[in-house]
Amino acid sequence: MDLYLQQMWIFFVEAHTMITLFLLLFLSGSQPLTDEIVWQPGVELTWNDFTRRTGVPELYKAFSHTGIRYEVTAPDGEVDISIIPFFSSAKSWVHVDFMNDNLLKHERGHFYITVIYAQLMEDALKEFEVDADMFMEGNLQVQVQEIFQAFYSEMDLAQGRYDKETEHGTNEEIQYKWDEWFKTKMARKQGE
Repeated sequence: MDLYLQQMWIFFVEAHTMITLFLLLFLSGSQPLTDEIVWQPGVELTWNDFTRRTGVPELYKAFSHTGIRYEVTAPDGEVDISIIPFFSSAKSWVHVDFMNDNLLKHERGHFYITVIYAQLMEDALKEFEVDADMFMEGNLQVQVQEIFQAFYSEMDLAQGRYDKETEHGTNEEIQYKWDEWFKTKMARKQGE
């Protein structure tokens, strides 16, 4: 197989920050960043996953840094697109005076939004899992990147809407509605 076809493109974009695009070349499987928690069914975030503790009151009580990256590989000549939602422990923080179950539930919601949009991306990108030659000759990686960025932008808007509507988790009635929405949407992802 041509060495060029063995290359893996990883586009990494961070939620709640400016969009950054890294192009990494790997000849074998990738490893997650050391502070990265990749979403797994049945595994919930805990306060221990927020490695930074703030001692001085800040604008918010906690911050969840989530993101999605994708990997395009062609190990057998067929393109495979993997969508990976993650939580960054090193970039996430909680004010020590506000570590409670309600706030943790709200912060988990940010990760759920990321996972839900990762699933939407995965569904939209299935059609690009074609022969590697067709993928490269058709310049499909550009289309994949555009679709990825469009969903990422939608996810960022959903994250902001979530915080605004729930008043950062303090509006219990609206938080409950979001929690119910998460249950419905996450049931699909949990079943995989």
